[in-house]
Amino acid sequence: MLAVASRSNLLLSTALRIRALTAWSSRSGSSVSGGVGWLRLCISGLLFALAVMPLQAREFAAPEGEVVIEITGKVGSLNSEDALRLDLSQIESMPVTEFVTNTPWTDKKETWSGVRVNDLLEAVEASSNKFKASALDDYIIEFANVDIDKYPVIIAYKKEGKYLSTRDLGPLWLMFPFDDFPELDTQANRAMAIWQLIKIELH
Repeated sequence: MLAVASRSNLLLSTALRIRALTAWSSRSGSSVSGGVGWLRLCISGLLFALAVMPLQAREFAAPEGEVVIEITGKVGSLNSEDALRLDLSQIESMPVTEFVTNTPWTDKKETWSGVRVNDLLEAVEASSNKFKASALDDYIIEFANVDIDKYPVIIAYKKEGKYLSTRDLGPLWLMFPFDDFPELDTQANRAMAIWQLIKIELH
C-alpha cells in the first residue's frame, strides 16, 4: 500500500473537519462569536497552504501484479535493490489526468487518461525532470526541454476509457495534449511521445 494519502483526499478530509468545527463554533453562542472570525481566518490560511502543497513522495510496496514500468537512476523511492518497479494498479493510484486530442498516429480525437509526468516524478522523489525512456522495441528517447508544470504531459494507460494493450501500443504511452497546446506539436515532441514505454532512467 501507499504510505501517504493523495493531496485530494487530504484536502477533502481537512475540509470536512473544518466544516464541522465551524458549525460547532457558530452554535456555541455569543461567548465564542468573537472567535469565529479568527477561526475562519485560520481556516482560509490552512486551505491555501494545502492547496499549494506539492504532491508528497510515496513509499511503494513490491508490485503484486505484472510490472509495467521500471524506474532507475536518481530516484528516491525504491521497492527493489536497484529500481522502482510498478504495476498498473500502483500507477492508477496516482492522480489521474485526462485530455482529448488528435495525434499523428490516430485518425480522430480521443480521450487519453494517465498520470502526469510531474506527479509521477514527485511521487518517486526524482531529483530532475530529465530522463531517458525506453520502449519494448528498444526505441529510446531523451525527455528534456518540456515544461511539465505548465503542460499536462501524461503517461497514458487508457484511451477512450479502455486500457492500452500491447497491440494498442500500450500498456503505457507518453502522450502530449497536442490539441490544447498546439505549440507542443513539434517534431521533437512527437519523437518523445514514446509508446510501449517500459523503462525510465532518471538523470
